[in-house]
Amino acid sequence: MQLLQLQLENAKSYENAVIDFTAGTNAIVGHNGAGKSTILEAIGFALFDSMAYRQSDFVREGAKTATVTVTFLSSLDERQYQIVRRCGSSSQYYAYDPELGAKICEGKVDVLAFLKEHMAVDHTASLELLFANAVGVPQGRLTAAFQDTPSQRKGVFDTLLQVEEYKAASDKLREAAGSLRDQMQKLELALTEYTTRLERLPELEQSLAQRTMQIAEMERTLAQTMEQLAQIGAERTQLEAVQQQIADLQNQQRQIEQRQESVAQRKQQATVALAAAEQASVQVQQHWVGYETYLEMQKRHAALDQKQRQQQQIAAEKN
Repeated sequence: MQLLQLQLENAKSYENAVIDFTAGTNAIVGHNGAGKSTILEAIGFALFDSMAYRQSDFVREGAKTATVTVTFLSSLDERQYQIVRRCGSSSQYYAYDPELGAKICEGKVDVLAFLKEHMAVDHTASLELLFANAVGVPQGRLTAAFQDTPSQRKGVFDTLLQVEEYKAASDKLREAAGSLRDQMQKLELALTEYTTRLERLPELEQSLAQRTMQIAEMERTLAQTMEQLAQIGAERTQLEAVQQQIADLQNQQRQIEQRQESVAQRKQQATVALAAAEQASVQVQQHWVGYETYLEMQKRHAALDQKQRQQQQIAAEKN
């Protein structure tokens, strides 16, 4: 993170001030009471939530609120952001994106989380302690922590260096290391098994070559068998066609035999009818003379009837 600009409005001795920072080291110089400490305090207040006294004492005398605006270049995404913090009769704390022209987050919890992310500080760390003991140490207090008792130094530096977090991480890594050892043992056992299998590799390769040759021979045999099956299939088709022709001829033969049987029956019936006709002809010839006499008598009888009717008609006309 690189500080680019600090704007102060009604902050202690500053009514309205804009302070620009350049890359590298920036020196804050001035006589006593010029407001050098206020600049550092304002940065700590906005970026680290650090204020060594009451916030109301940070407000310029006669004003109701004090506003601090810090513009910085993030090393996380190489973009500019502004942190705005107001205190006094009304308070406000938010992160602003000048490029988007919009607030990114608002409220102490969200803004501090945003700052930790862009400062690459662990989310469990205290920005206030980091500022008080490392970033914004007041004049004359830079070496104070080294002059404290060992227990006091431990309290300061353990917190500053996040020793407890490293211990917790170490404990977690110890568990992970144990898990890795177990995995290594399993892998070593697996490696031993694979090595044993690899020792049989030449034998297996030779067996594979033999099986490959056998498969090739079986494939050739299969091809020949398939060819023979194709020939047999063609012959079978021909035989089925011949069989169908035989069946058709047999069917025709049965029909012819049925017709012959029908003709024989008709011939027999005709023979019987002919015999009956011949017998009838003999009978006709035998009775033909009598029949002719009968016909002659019929004619005479008809003539007599005719003559009788004529006589009756004449007699009727005379009367």
